[in-house]
Parts: sequence; C-alpha cells; structure tokens
Amino acid sequence: MNWRIRHLIPISALLLAGVSNGQTVTTLYGNDGVAEASFGKAISVNGDLAVVGAPADRSVATGRGSAYVFQRSAGSWLQEQKLEPTNSEQYDFGATVAIASDWILIGYPSDTLDGDFVGSVRTFRHDGTSWAQQQALFPGDSTYRPFGFGQALGANDSLAIVGSPNNMAFVLRLVNDEWVFEQTLVPDTTANLNFASSVDIYGDTAIVGAPTQVIDGLLQGAAYVFTRKSGTWVQTQVLTASDGNQRDYFGASVAVHEDVIAVGAHKNDLADVDAGAAYMFARDDSIWTETQILSAPLERNLNQFGASISLGSNVVVIGAPGHDANGFRSGLAAVSRYDGQRWLQPVAVIAPDIAERDDFGSAVAVGSGTVFVGAPSAEPDASDPFADLGAVYAFSQSHVLNSVPVKAYSDSKQVLAHPNPASNMITLTLDCFDNLPLRIDVVDLIGRRVLDAEATCVSRESAVSIMIDVSRLPSGLYFARRRDVTASSIGRFAIVR
Repeated sequence: MNWRIRHLIPISALLLAGVSNGQTVTTLYGNDGVAEASFGKAISVNGDLAVVGAPADRSVATGRGSAYVFQRSAGSWLQEQKLEPTNSEQYDFGATVAIASDWILIGYPSDTLDGDFVGSVRTFRHDGTSWAQQQALFPGDSTYRPFGFGQALGANDSLAIVGSPNNMAFVLRLVNDEWVFEQTLVPDTTANLNFASSVDIYGDTAIVGAPTQVIDGLLQGAAYVFTRKSGTWVQTQVLTASDGNQRDYFGASVAVHEDVIAVGAHKNDLADVDAGAAYMFARDDSIWTETQILSAPLERNLNQFGASISLGSNVVVIGAPGHDANGFRSGLAAVSRYDGQRWLQPVAVIAPDIAERDDFGSAVAVGSGTVFVGAPSAEPDASDPFADLGAVYAFSQSHVLNSVPVKAYSDSKQVLAHPNPASNMITLTLDCFDNLPLRIDVVDLIGRRVLDAEATCVSRESAVSIMIDVSRLPSGLYFARRRDVTASSIGRFAIVR
C-alpha cells in the first residue's frame, strides 16, 4: 500500500447515541455507584468479555482502585464481577486493563514491593465460579526494580506488554498457565523519551510510544517498533510524524493490529491549538510507512484528538476527551473504516447525556462489533448530577459506520460560493437544519483555518447567506466548511488576484 492521503475536511456525521436512527446505546457503569472512581479510565474487550478500570475507587477495602468485568449475554452487557487486588493497600489498581485469551490483566502502577513503589500487574482467571487473582507480577529483582510498572498495558492471545516510567517496556508470555517475563525492551537512545508511556502488542510486533522524543531538535515524539525474530525482540524501526512539530506528543497513544499501526498525537496543532491527530501506518513487507493522517470531526482547539486509540480489523477508534461538542471537555470519539484503499474520514460519536467535563473519549476500545468509549467523569445517575460516577458507552460498530453520509465524500451542494472565483468579497449560502447558530471556517489546502464567521438559522428548511472579506488571502483554492453539532457541509472556491 504505497498511498498517503491528508484529510482536510471533517465529515458531517455526528452520531447521537440513543437518538440517531432509533439506535439505543448501552451504558455501562458499576452497580455499586462509587462517586469519583474514574470508572471508564481504561477499557479492554475480547469476544463477549469486557473489563473496565476504576482506578480511583475508594470503596475498595484493600486500597484504592478496582476493575469491573462485563459479560455479553443475549446482546446485553451485564456486570459479572468487581475485581479488587489482594494483599495491597495502595491506589490506582485498574489504571490500565487488558484481556489476553481467557485471562484478565490489571495494571497497578502504585503497588509496593518491600516498601518500594514498584508497580505490578495482577492476573485473573475464571475458576468456574468467579474471576480469581492468579499472580502479582513485579519487574526487576532485588538489585534493581523500576517504578510505575503497569502504567501502560497491552495484550493479545498469549502475549502482553507492560510499560514503566523508567523508559522500559516488558514483554510477558503465558507459559503453562503462568505469565513469565520474556524480555525487557529499551530504546536505542538514553534521552528522556517517556518511552513506554503507551504500548501495544500483536503477534510478533510490539509498538512502544515515546511522546517526548526529540526529533530534529524539536520535542515531537516517536513510536518504536519491536519485532520478534528467532525468539528475541529487536528494535526494527522508529516511527515519526511526517508533519511533526514541537510538543505534538506523537506516541501518547499507540495500537497495532495485523499490518496496521495507529499513533495518536493529541497535542498536534495543525488543525488548531492542541486539536490533535492520528497517524496511520501500514506494513509493506517488513517496513512501516505512514499512509494517512486523520483529524477530528468538528475540529476545535484543545480537542486532544488521539489521546486514546484502538484498532480492530479495518477499523480504528480515536478519543478526543478535550472536545467541547456538548460543553467544555464533554469529549467525543471518532470511528474510521478502512475501505481497502484508504481510511475514511472519521465519523464522530457522542452519547446523548454527555455534558461538561465528562471527558468522554478518555479511553476507547473496539472489538466483537462494538465500539466502547469511556467517560470517567460522567454522571449517568440523573438523580445525582454531581456524583461523577463515570460510565462506558457501547455502540454498535456497524451502526456507527453506516451513519456516515455518502455525500460527505463528494462535493456537497449545501455550501454555495458566489462569485467563484472571487477576489475581495465572497458570499457563502448554506442550508439550515435547525434553529441553531452555525460556524463557517475557511481553510486552505493543507487544512489550516484562515478565516471564520458565524450566523444563525431562523428556521428549519431555510437558508442563510454570509458575506466574507477574502481580500487579504493569497490566490489559491480554499474550502468553506460548516461546523456545528447538527451537520457539517463543505464548499470549494478559488481566489484569483
């Protein structure tokens, strides 16, 4: 696949869960309703099994933090069990979670060993009656132990990878029903990289994020690819962004599935300040090549698009917890499908009850036909709107992807520009969909916003015209795009001097 596309125009689809096309979203939350538990901070799914981390749960007798297991039965996700750590009194159990085959792995980065804050990964397996803890895995030995082990976690089949703030990642392998340390992964540089802030693994490929890696003198970030060859994991490539810039935090989130790698850069400023971006890489033979850069639908500053990311078969889910789609930091997630030639522009997904500071999109997961999005500060209990119980929303993957309108990929007639070409003033005419304010952005060919304007629709099924002064723009091709919570349309015009 030797192609690369830069998406410039956000698409119009915005799926309001529980409303759009009669689809009802499933809302998952702990049945014990613990306030400020950060339920939904971490999510993993495999088949009919899902696990959700609540690392700030203060109700747990053994310390602080828990994880909830959900089982899908007859199409419904039902809570099966609440997991708690044994023999510990520390906090943040459930900061990271993963499912490997029929095992659940829970990251516990503040766990102690011999009085030191080393961190651990707790493994659980179903014994026929309930999920029971099998192991508490600690890194290192008595001569040296890193700290924060479990800050990042990924797993697939009989393999797992664990991140530590010491610029180390650890590969674990399941051998005879026990998880053992297979190898420690370190980068080929000693710089302060935040190496292993994010990790993932699939087959013989491991990906490790280093979001503060210095590239060309700028703190851009990188992602390290390790490949298992002849039983040994070796660094084979360092991925960087083609448009990387200072403090983009490329590598803040990573995912790998089959021959695809996705890397989040949630501080990327190309579309707007900290709007974020997601970079897609494809493997051709043994070389990984950047193929596309995905940007958020309804682009805004401080989106943090790419703060979380998850890959499935021909689908990627990307979280933007800083987005203001339904109030300050209400958040959103976006889903893109690979059509055999390219990744389609992401379609936005938000839940109908998401509100200010819910951080919807802080964690995402995709699998078994379902898209999961975590909102660790959400208030799913309407009787107590300040409880911050946290929630996870489960969407039908096919419904989300089918909600993308075909017209979003063609030249829409909903934004008309006159005169076209223009030189000094241009009038943009748009259809109205509701009695709501709408915003128009003018962007250039590389997606930079160069002008904006606002107007208000007075009624449904009407139109509104906006006159914009373009006299200061250089000659060239520009796009006018509408951005609001009901629709997004595009129009194209030229400026000739």
